[in-house]
Amino acid sequence: MSLTQRTTKLILATCLACLLAYFLDLSSAVSAGIIALLSLSDTRRSTLKLARNRLFSMLLALAIGVLAFQLTGFHI
Repeated sequence: MSLTQRTTKLILATCLACLLAYFLDLSSAVSAGIIALLSLSDTRRSTLKLARNRLFSMLLALAIGVLAFQLTGFHI
């Protein structure tokens, strides 16, 4: 992928993420753009692998957090 194509892809993804977050009335639309910028890779396959790894990491962190709160007796 040429530098121009990669740059164009990054610009479009960042702008679309910001606009979507803005229209959904989220509090930090710029953060959505930054996350989109950091999540794109050179190929679709590597982008999907990155998304899958981040999803599994988030689920593991959530499970560890729930377990830690249960073990320490924390209640809302």
